[in-house]
Amino acid sequence: MNYFFKIILIFLFFYFIYLLITSFQYTIENFEDKFDNFEKYDEIYDNEFIDFYEIIYRDFSDINHDNAIVFSKCFPSNQHLNDNFNIMVAGCGVGKLPSKLKEKFKNVIGVDVSENMLKKAQYIYPNVKFIRGNLVKSKIFDNNTFTHIYFDERTLNYNSIDDMKNIISNCFKWLKEEGYLIVPIYDPDELQLASRYYSSKYIDDKGNVHGFTYLNDFSHDCYYIKDDNNKNIYDYYDKIILDDGKKRIKKTSFYFPSKDVIYDIILSNGFDVVYIEKIRIQIVGGYEFVIFKKKKTISTVEDIEKNKI
Repeated sequence: MNYFFKIILIFLFFYFIYLLITSFQYTIENFEDKFDNFEKYDEIYDNEFIDFYEIIYRDFSDINHDNAIVFSKCFPSNQHLNDNFNIMVAGCGVGKLPSKLKEKFKNVIGVDVSENMLKKAQYIYPNVKFIRGNLVKSKIFDNNTFTHIYFDERTLNYNSIDDMKNIISNCFKWLKEEGYLIVPIYDPDELQLASRYYSSKYIDDKGNVHGFTYLNDFSHDCYYIKDDNNKNIYDYYDKIILDDGKKRIKKTSFYFPSKDVIYDIILSNGFDVVYIEKIRIQIVGGYEFVIFKKKKTISTVEDIEKNKI
């Protein structure tokens, strides 16, 4: 019996090693770094905060609601699993949105600039491919690569207006003809705050609206403060208070120009509006959920002549 028990232990040990190796290989295959050797990014999310972040924003209700709209407006009803679709999630963070899309579609990638976010995403969703890349750089993808580009939450608003213009211009190049661009467009006058649907709200003595949530062993308090020097910048604060009284506050700056500015940027880059879901209160609320479509290119005789060899 002892001999037999030893054999089982040896088998289990080597099987465990095998699982570790294959899991590691699988993770490596599903990650690609498109930052060049001279490109730097000042990481704004450390690993401790990302662990909190993943718990705080784990609710899938907003994603499920938005995806239902996308599925009905952007895909033929009988082709949800068609391999011809190639979907990119812009600003995927810890991978919630691409993981849900991966349940229906084969070709889904998540893109983000944060290496720490992507490490967490890989750990949680090893079956999804993630790419570290800066969407401002036009060369990270070939032209006509994607059928759909889907912006996650406030991804566009991490960027200055000039960078927003570059990103949308790049999306036009990366999308196939008549491809879909899906963007939440925030109205700075309608910003709402919560980490989950059961979060409570309160107003502090300075008139700032807070979203407050109590989780298992810590509480989360979030709020925006408008920058006095730039009307388009709003500083977003995540305040985490542990049960032992320790606190952590994370400030992230977002650009929220008027929604008309965002519409102008997108429409002037060759897109038409397909559908607008009006302002509603979501987890980080106050946005219109908008589906655009890349205009079909009509070549003139002059264009054809220029392109002849």
